[in-house]
Amino acid sequence: MADCGCDKALVAMEDYIHGETDENTGKDVADHLACCPPCEEEWRVGQHLSEAVKRACCEEAPADLKTHIVQTLTSAKNQ
Repeated sequence: MADCGCDKALVAMEDYIHGETDENTGKDVADHLACCPPCEEEWRVGQHLSEAVKRACCEEAPADLKTHIVQTLTSAKNQ
């Protein structure tokens, strides 16, 4: 059975879910999803997973964390 674009769509799926594809690739994936129920289901699962992760990751890092990391790395570099 010849590939109907599933391989290409699945490779780009993660970027597509996060809106990180270029315009042409995004259109290609969207067109493929419109005519391929198995890939559309894969996209829906990815969407739900991505949304669940966003909801679960509500905590913010402490404000001074970046400063502490930079100081630690600088100190380690100078040793």
